[in-house]
Amino acid sequence: MAKKLTNMGNTVSKNTVHRYLFKDLKVHPYKRPKTPLLTEFHKKNRLSFCMYKVNWTVDDWKRVLWSDESSYELFHPSNPQNYRIWARDGAQVTPRQTVKFPKKVMVWGMVSYPALSTLHILPQKETINAKYYVDEILEGPFIQALRRTDENGGILERKMIPDMSKAIFMQDGAPTHTARKTQDWCRQNLPGFWEKHKWPGNSPDLNPIENIWSIVQDKIDKMKPAVNVNDLEKMLGHQSTLIF
Repeated sequence: MAKKLTNMGNTVSKNTVHRYLFKDLKVHPYKRPKTPLLTEFHKKNRLSFCMYKVNWTVDDWKRVLWSDESSYELFHPSNPQNYRIWARDGAQVTPRQTVKFPKKVMVWGMVSYPALSTLHILPQKETINAKYYVDEILEGPFIQALRRTDENGGILERKMIPDMSKAIFMQDGAPTHTARKTQDWCRQNLPGFWEKHKWPGNSPDLNPIENIWSIVQDKIDKMKPAVNVNDLEKMLGHQSTLIF
């Protein structure tokens, strides 16, 4: 801005522009947030989903069981916007070591208005196809969470919603979730769920569980770095420590 103004015949310094922005206009620099790249098809589906739920109340949304998978990697880079090292010279700053292809740990989880499921950590080199999803996740931590009866316990022990007969299971449009085996299992075992194509594609910003993943990553970044996959899995295993 200072350069442009100077070229126009109004000689000003960067400090003058900076001071004017902060003190007079009272504006601040912000990092541009990320948002999904949406096609017209995506936008149409998102609008359709919103119109379908336009009359829902807060109590209606409290019935939803939000689920998703997420991955956490070794040597995850800390946010450069938040992490700073103060020094007199750049040579005093210890570089952060990185690897080209860091190993990752995949987890599955579910969140509702009053509770959380336990995290399911996928074994290394395991592929999460429809069979694994149904046999190891839906028939495992998912159904265990649905069978809880405690209404006053901790967030990892209490019922996912007070009246499970009114629960609605949400999962996104990943092939594993929309596979016939998965959809058939949901129809046979759940009181309600959003069937294939109901959830608008490319819409992670609509799923509140994304906030949980961010909290977990933030907590991991503040811990002693994991040096191998086993360490990272142990960190993720201490779910209550990572979220609270």
